[in-house]
Amino acid sequence: MISLLAPETTMICQHCGAGIPDDSNFCTYCGAPLVSESPNLLAGTPHTPVFSVPYRYKLSLNKLLGDTIELYKRNFGTMCLVGLIVIIVTFATLPFSYATGFLQWVARAEGNHVLLIMAVAGDICVSLLGTILQWYIILGAFRQCLYLARGGIGLQARLIFPPFMLFLKFIGLMLVLACIHIGILLLCGLPAGIMFLVAYLGGAFADNNFPAGILIPLIGIGSVFVIAGCCLTIWVSMRLCLAQMFIADRDAGIVDSIRDAWQVSSGNFWRLLLAMIVLGVGAMLGCLLCGVGIILTIAFSYLGIVLVYLQLTGQPNCLDYPPPQY
Repeated sequence: MISLLAPETTMICQHCGAGIPDDSNFCTYCGAPLVSESPNLLAGTPHTPVFSVPYRYKLSLNKLLGDTIELYKRNFGTMCLVGLIVIIVTFATLPFSYATGFLQWVARAEGNHVLLIMAVAGDICVSLLGTILQWYIILGAFRQCLYLARGGIGLQARLIFPPFMLFLKFIGLMLVLACIHIGILLLCGLPAGIMFLVAYLGGAFADNNFPAGILIPLIGIGSVFVIAGCCLTIWVSMRLCLAQMFIADRDAGIVDSIRDAWQVSSGNFWRLLLAMIVLGVGAMLGCLLCGVGIILTIAFSYLGIVLVYLQLTGQPNCLDYPPPQY
């Protein structure tokens, strides 16, 4: 633990990233005790990067997997609780989705257009609520895993249920990221759609007399745009995959989070892609255990992402400190 000095007499709690007065002995945000000195952590303010120049750290996959497994074993009970909370919150709106779906079926069967409109509107509202709840618990899971990765013990309600203002900032970031990805897909998918439409209007799919010299280039160019769009989306997703962590850890701004995530991921695309695939597969393995096993494995992926963030920002986790000598 450490006190990190900011320019305006503000200390930063290592556990939750909150700004607190210099003379505090305990964090007023998460309650963690503070120590006046501790090496090997990088100074910064809540709205500046946590890394110092040079900031291009390389991601070590061996260390990532080893640290993730070891920290998961050390905090197995807490990780299971985190997974259980994530699953409960994620599927909290599922009964309402089934209810609105049933109402839509009844409305179509009876030809009741008013009921159908109300059911569709309700389904949209439930979907939006489910997405918001999912984002809320994702932010909380990241904060809890950060706490454990830095040596904390046990489930902290203040961390896994984040404050409203921080969550509003997180929502803004998620919407911006969604717009970026949708924009890329539209940019690359629109030319392919236009070419498909031209081929369709020209009768390419209605008879066999459409000139192959025109049809083949249209399909080929359209396919190139689709593949390019998918590749570009994956590349941008990997470059920005840690943006959420800068809000969860440092309460950074939306623009700052995107900028810093882009910087720390520089030169680590393939390592990040492989790490996310491994963590995603690890999380999905729980579905093989009658679905219930996802409770055991979903938190594993969150912990892994947190350790990726710590590596690429040059921050140690609790396993990097030497064991105490007695």
